[in-house]
Order: sequence, then C-alpha cells, then structure tokens
Amino acid sequence: MSNNKKSNTKEKSANNSPADFLASSISKSKKVKKEKNQDDEMREKIYSLEKDMIALQNKNIDLTKEIKDNTEYIKVYVKWKRIIAGVKWGVLILIVILGFLSFNYIFDYVKGSIDEVEGQVNNIVELKNSI
Repeated sequence: MSNNKKSNTKEKSANNSPADFLASSISKSKKVKKEKNQDDEMREKIYSLEKDMIALQNKNIDLTKEIKDNTEYIKVYVKWKRIIAGVKWGVLILIVILGFLSFNYIFDYVKGSIDEVEGQVNNIVELKNSI
C-alpha cells in the first residue's frame, strides 16, 4: 500500500509541472471567459425582454384607456336610451289614462251623435210616411 501512495504522489507531482499548470490555467481562463460571455448574452437577452415588456405594458395602458373611453360612450348611450324609453312608456301610459278618463266624455259624444242621426232618420221617415 505504501508503494501505491508513493506512486500516486509521484503522478500528482508529475501532473503539476509548470506546462500542465499553464495549460490548466489557460483552459480555466477560457472557461471563465466563455461563462462571462454567456452571462453577458443572458443579461442582454433579459434587458431586451425587459424593454419588450415595458413596450407591451405601455401598449396595454393605451388600449385600456381606449377601452375605457369606448365604455364611457356606451354608458352614456345606454343612459339616454333608457331615458327615451321611459319617456315613451310614460307618454303611452298617459294616453291610456287620459283615454279611460275621457271615455265617458267620448261615450256621451258618440251617444249624442247617434241620437242626432237617429232623430234625422226619424224625421226623414215621418216626411216620407206623410207624403
């Protein structure tokens, strides 16, 4: 076992030569640069997404204002439509009520007109019978 430990130690020391150390540090440096480039790319993508998100939020605000304006127009239209419908029903009910109230007067007028026509017909009949 002691021989294995010594051989492993010799292999490690052989791997730690200046050339190996330089090569490993260069590869680590490349990895760090690559990771840094990836981080920068990721930051740029996030920044781009944030810009897009802000633009979409502003567009959403504009559309919301437009919808609110349209909704206000519709509310005013519906309010006036209800008022006009109420006035129409009020006029109709008023006509019906006045019709019932004046029914006696109309009935008396029609009865008087019928009696007048009947009287004239009777006069004509009497004149014809007398001839």
